[in-house]
Amino acid sequence: MKLSSFSLFALFLFSVWSFAMAADDAKPSSDPDAITPAEIQQALSNTSKENQAYGPFAKNPACGVDPTDPFDPAYEITYGDFIGECIDASTVRPPILIAQDDHKIEIANFYHNGRYWIANIPKNAVTTVMFQGVPFSSILFGLIKFAHGQFRFKLSRPIELQAQSGDTSVHASLSDFIISSTATHPKGIAYSVFKGSAFGITTRILSTTARAVEEIFQDKSAVHQYQLTMSPENMNNFLLDSITLASEEGYMDRYKLLSDNCATKAFDALDAAIPRPQGVGPMRGHWWEIHDEIEHPALKALVKRHIPYTRVNDLNDEIQCAKPGQKLGALAVTAEMLGAASAQCAFQ
Repeated sequence: MKLSSFSLFALFLFSVWSFAMAADDAKPSSDPDAITPAEIQQALSNTSKENQAYGPFAKNPACGVDPTDPFDPAYEITYGDFIGECIDASTVRPPILIAQDDHKIEIANFYHNGRYWIANIPKNAVTTVMFQGVPFSSILFGLIKFAHGQFRFKLSRPIELQAQSGDTSVHASLSDFIISSTATHPKGIAYSVFKGSAFGITTRILSTTARAVEEIFQDKSAVHQYQLTMSPENMNNFLLDSITLASEEGYMDRYKLLSDNCATKAFDALDAAIPRPQGVGPMRGHWWEIHDEIEHPALKALVKRHIPYTRVNDLNDEIQCAKPGQKLGALAVTAEMLGAASAQCAFQ
C-alpha cells in the first residue's frame, strides 16, 4: 500500500502526539575484603529515604527476588498502569555504594554472569571510554527509529567481584564493563515507548559480556561503538561521577521519552565530570529529532562538548555467545551456570 505524503505526515504527527501523551569471563581471583553485616546496614541506610517513600517505587518485602541477598531492593510500583506490581530486579538494579577510599570504590549490585556481585572497582584505572549506540526498532516505514545509548569502560586493573548472595565464596574478576540507564518495569512487561511514563528509569552497572547477552544474543542488535578522546583525569572523573549519580538516584526517577532516558542520564553524568562549554545545555531529546532520538544526537552532543570520537568496530565483532547445550570455546554451557541470564557471552 502506497501512502501519500500527507498521510505519512499525519502518521508522523500522530506518533509525536502519542509520545507526548505517554510522556513517555569470570576467572579465579584473590578474595576482596569481606563485607560485614555492619557495612551492609550502613550502605543500605545511606540510600536515599526519598527512594523508599516518594519515588516511583515503594518497599514491599513480598517483591524480593532472593531472600539471601541483603541488597535485593524488593520494590513495588506506586503509580500508573502497573501500580501495586513488583518491579523486576532480577537483572536491573542500581548500584549501592558500600565504601570508598583513595584506591577503590566498593559497590553492591554489579551484574555479571546472571547474578549480582559486590564489586571493588579500582580508581584511576580507566584506559578507554566508548559511547555505544544500539538501534533496536523503528516504525512508520523507518521514519522513526528507536535506539539505546550507554557508555563502556575499560580498566588497566581488574575489578574484584564477590558473589553477594548464595555461595558468597565465589569470586571473579574483569576489567570491561558498561554503565547503562534503562526502564524499570514489572516482570513479563516489555519496554514500550508508548508507555514510557509508566516505567521508572534506573542506572545499572554490569559487565560488557552480560550486556552482550541482552543486546546481541537476545535482541540480535548491532552495538555501534565510538571511542572517545579524553584525558585520563576526565575519564576517571566520568566513571566516578557515573557510579555516584547512579547510586544516589537509585529508583527515584520516572522514564520520559525525551527528557529522562538512557542517553540523557549518561550525559548528565558526563556533564557532572566535565563541565559543559558556555552556551551548551544539557542533552535532551527533541521531537524534531524523533527520526533518530539517541545515537546521532548523542554524537552531536559530544561534538558540542569538544570531545572527539572515532567510530570503531561494533561490539558484535568482539563477542561470541552460547546457550545451554552449546560450547563457548572449550566451555560447555549449562543452564545451571546462567542464573538469571539466557546465555553466556565471552570475548573472542
